[in-house]
Amino acid sequence: MMLAAREVGLRDGGVVLLRSPEEADVERLLGYLDRVRQETDNLLFSPLDPLPSVEEERQWVRRSLEGPRSLTVVAERGDELVACCGVEGFDNVRRAHVVNLGISVLAAWRGLGLGRVLMETLIDWCRAHDEVTVVQLGALADNLRACGLYRSLGFVDEGRRVRAYCRETTGYVDELLMSLWVGEGVGASAGVGSE
Repeated sequence: MMLAAREVGLRDGGVVLLRSPEEADVERLLGYLDRVRQETDNLLFSPLDPLPSVEEERQWVRRSLEGPRSLTVVAERGDELVACCGVEGFDNVRRAHVVNLGISVLAAWRGLGLGRVLMETLIDWCRAHDEVTVVQLGALADNLRACGLYRSLGFVDEGRRVRAYCRETTGYVDELLMSLWVGEGVGASAGVGSE
């Protein structure tokens, strides 16, 4: 699905444009992905992992634009992509109400409120779509800043995958599994999943 383009202000007085990516952005998206993975150890993938091909990235953009429970948002300043986030739904009938969320922000743009704006944009979109009731994400347990942001937005810890990732430089790190209930209807508190 598409997000109507809009400008948002940041803590430093700067402005970025939020919008959905288009197929014409594929090469810039790959450049962004390569840059952000070089800047941080807090992503769930490594600089050693291969980047998607141009065609794979093009297909990913198409899915995000066409999927009924998918939305991708980029933040750009001029010609530079400075952040990317999105939710993607499942094709499985029993998980059709769930979306997975991912977010990344270039190092120079962290601490300006951009991550919060992007997260709020995605959460608002999910709340506006009745078919989405649960937003899930995975976060490296020692990424305290990100985990604090997610909790401040209402995400709750649901579990932990012990030593789920192994960084090349610092070794094993746990993954926190977090979720946010955004829908109406029957939820876990009503006994869903229990017999």
